[in-house]
Amino acid sequence: MNESVPWVIDNLLSEGEQMLVFGAPKVGKSQFALQMAMCLAMGEPFLNWQVTKRRRVLYLNFEMGKRIFMLRIARHFSRLLEQKNMRECAESGQEYVCDADPWHHLEDEVPPGGELREEVNGNIKDHLFFSSDFKSLHGDHVPGCADSPEKGKQPDPKSDAAAAQKLLVRHWQSVIEAIKPDLVIFDTLSKTHSINESDNSEIQQVLLRIRQICSIPLSANGESQSERHQPLARKYIAHVIVHHARKLPGESFKGGGGFNLDNIRGGSAIRAEADLICGIFSTSPKVTTTHEATNRVISIEARNLAPSEQRVNFEKFAFCHPRQRTPEKEESRNDEVIDFVRLAFVQSKMRGLAIATMEAKVSDGLIKSGREKEFTPRGLKDMLKSLANQTGSNFEIRVKRGAEEETAKFPHERDVGKILYWIKDGSAWLDQQPLKAAIDTHVPIAVRKGKKT
Repeated sequence: MNESVPWVIDNLLSEGEQMLVFGAPKVGKSQFALQMAMCLAMGEPFLNWQVTKRRRVLYLNFEMGKRIFMLRIARHFSRLLEQKNMRECAESGQEYVCDADPWHHLEDEVPPGGELREEVNGNIKDHLFFSSDFKSLHGDHVPGCADSPEKGKQPDPKSDAAAAQKLLVRHWQSVIEAIKPDLVIFDTLSKTHSINESDNSEIQQVLLRIRQICSIPLSANGESQSERHQPLARKYIAHVIVHHARKLPGESFKGGGGFNLDNIRGGSAIRAEADLICGIFSTSPKVTTTHEATNRVISIEARNLAPSEQRVNFEKFAFCHPRQRTPEKEESRNDEVIDFVRLAFVQSKMRGLAIATMEAKVSDGLIKSGREKEFTPRGLKDMLKSLANQTGSNFEIRVKRGAEEETAKFPHERDVGKILYWIKDGSAWLDQQPLKAAIDTHVPIAVRKGKKT
């Protein structure tokens, strides 16, 4: 790491830089920005990037409703606090013990209790500031401008709008000067203006005004600005702008195919003005915020950094690294799933189960054991197939043959061509209790011969 660079987030974003975060709808842009804000406010690592100390962040939220925004702040706080406690326990050689599930594991509709709210407010006080009140930086006239035309002169809409925008810039400069944040987040760019984003000259003016807003005057030996003849130089503050990807002709926003850093919506000035571009792309066939482990690719392009990509998971509200498992942990994980497979046969008193039935029963077992978050539906489906195909496995995937006497007596196997999970011939499971007893006590359902009506 270059220690001479005034990093706000180590090896990612430095003082004064403009960072553009963009992606398709529902890919998690706002959640990515809020997670970044909370990590800085709490002094916690943000994905692969270190935060060396707690930072002051101003989040201008124009996308999320107040209730959802506050719930997500509390959820990120709960998650970061859990990670911090786990890390401190690991560093001290102690086992991490939690009496109950942390609040962020609960459903979104459950509001945080009073004790948690007090803890959140106490921790983010003086470090996280947010507002949803922001008028247009360019485009429509902003009413209430103090610099109104002189009496007898006709109003000039362009002049009035320009004067109003100057007032708005000065207002937010005064807010920034009072808070003195290390980072300002604008979520989203489209809510700061009312112009055609493809007009390079106009959108560039919006981006330049954002740079103007994100600045505070440098002090000069204790002198106030009013005591000086020349205006003070200004210190520019790092800021993040959340933006959208453009939809290509013939493309949908489902999945990541066809999307890259060239797909920023609007004119080329948006990309040119940014010091750092962060694209968030989905690698799954369906972009959704409710999928528990939807894969994402974070692609970085910057003036002063080498291009990079990292694969992460987006789980409900937060981005995280894919879970790494040692061979020992992988074997233990496989054994646990195999135990649930065997239990599914026992509970059903059958030697064969339909694919969907087996997946549902194993999923139920994982939920009861509190391990369901380790498996996505697709991941569990693939894992069961892989275990069935392993050498020495006690069960297999079989296509039922209608005339086969052994399979015909089980109700799930009456349809010709039904695909089943089936206990293999010669498997030790067939001689083990309670599976043997369960199968032996199964009462066959009569199979109607002839064509089905």
